[in-house]
Amino acid sequence: MSDPHQDGVNSLLERQAERKKELDYAWAAGVLEGEGCFSIFKRKERRNTRSVAIHCVMGDEDIVRRLHSLFGCGHVSIIPPRSENWKTMWAWQVQNKVGVLEVILRVLPYLGIRRTAKAKELMNHIETRGYNG
Repeated sequence: MSDPHQDGVNSLLERQAERKKELDYAWAAGVLEGEGCFSIFKRKERRNTRSVAIHCVMGDEDIVRRLHSLFGCGHVSIIPPRSENWKTMWAWQVQNKVGVLEVILRVLPYLGIRRTAKAKELMNHIETRGYNG
């Protein structure tokens, strides 16, 4: 027989964990609003093929790595300074369609009007062209 007190504590902890995750997604939406890009681009190696991507480039490695860790998709790369006065930049990119959809679905409720429109454009592109092309 389970302990009702312990069940209540476990339920509360689960709700707190879910709330924390939602706050993390809201945080990520804010970062992507300011520093991110939702894009559809032409692939160089394939004629008449367009791909989707989400990326965020900034000088704060910890923020970029936190995005990567939060969503568990994409990759992080380093961009060396182009000149003496520039600093090292960090980039998180997601180009896998499933990963792009996962990110969009998590941040969409927290995005502003302009980014919401662009995110929906990416979703429509994926839906009309399928997951393989």
